[in-house]
Amino acid sequence: MRDRLVEAEQHLRRALEIDPKFTDAKSNLGRVLIDSNKLTEAIELLKEATQDLTYENSEKAYMNLGIAQFKKGEFSAAKSNLESALKVNRTNCIAQSYFGRTLFEMKNFIESSRVLDQAITVCKPIG
Repeated sequence: MRDRLVEAEQHLRRALEIDPKFTDAKSNLGRVLIDSNKLTEAIELLKEATQDLTYENSEKAYMNLGIAQFKKGEFSAAKSNLESALKVNRTNCIAQSYFGRTLFEMKNFIESSRVLDQAITVCKPIG
């Protein structure tokens, strides 16, 4: 998807035209928009995705929302959403990494160090 962002965005937008409640498409489109640096639109869409209480991959929506907010410099909001992602899955490597980086940007260096140390353990390749 990352090598073909324009095509991915078109297909995901089409999926949402067909089914506006397709939360996985919202979350995936949000990620494409992040990678395309369309952060404001990504944040709006991902906020919608996090409101779907039936969405089985809520961790992904919260993580993507946190990443978009981090990239936009909205560190307090990013911290909250990344914490929500980690409540669902403490071993999410990407969420752990962005959470640690967010704490660092918020000048919480001790906690940032602890979280990033955990991320190193979580992110180790298996094998």
